[in-house]
Amino acid sequence: MNAVTVPGLAYAVILVLLTFDAFVPIVPTQALMIGGGILTATGNLKLGALVAAGVVGAFAGDMACFGIGRRLRHRDAMASATLPAKPPSRRFAKVHKLTGRVTGIMRQHIFLAMLFCRFVPAGRMVASAHAGRSGYALRRFLGFDLLAVTLWASYGALLGHFGGAALAKSSWIPLVIVAVVAAAMIGAAPLLGLIGKLRARAA
Repeated sequence: MNAVTVPGLAYAVILVLLTFDAFVPIVPTQALMIGGGILTATGNLKLGALVAAGVVGAFAGDMACFGIGRRLRHRDAMASATLPAKPPSRRFAKVHKLTGRVTGIMRQHIFLAMLFCRFVPAGRMVASAHAGRSGYALRRFLGFDLLAVTLWASYGALLGHFGGAALAKSSWIPLVIVAVVAAAMIGAAPLLGLIGKLRARAA
């Protein structure tokens, strides 16, 4: 008996792997969701339950990393309050300037950062921890990350579901699906960035 023949166990495995992937990024999470989506096309898993497991697992891992970032921020604040101030070195000044730029970009485009970091190894861990350490508002992070993980999990599951169903009929239809979805996501990035700039100007 394995996880595929017991749907509840399969959902639990996916949830746990996606949670711990935030700390140990050795699991190809996108392939995991696509593979689960293929199984929904064969009837072994339910598409809605698969997406829910992916959302919960990815969100839990992101929030844990965000919490670690918050603790590091608190530790840094305590250390700076107890240690005497020293003139920053030239290298530290460059790192501080670069960190400030990254923080500014994440504050303006946190949704894009949390969405696209999932396609980079260890990206979600770095982005989530950095958001917490830079003092990003918890409420805003919750909303943006929940939206990002929902889109990401739905994308992988639907891609596997429709690709798995089409694979039995044609070998090129899944490739078309992948190309169309990838183009849509790439095209959405500058559009959402433009919307963010327009909102910032209006404010």
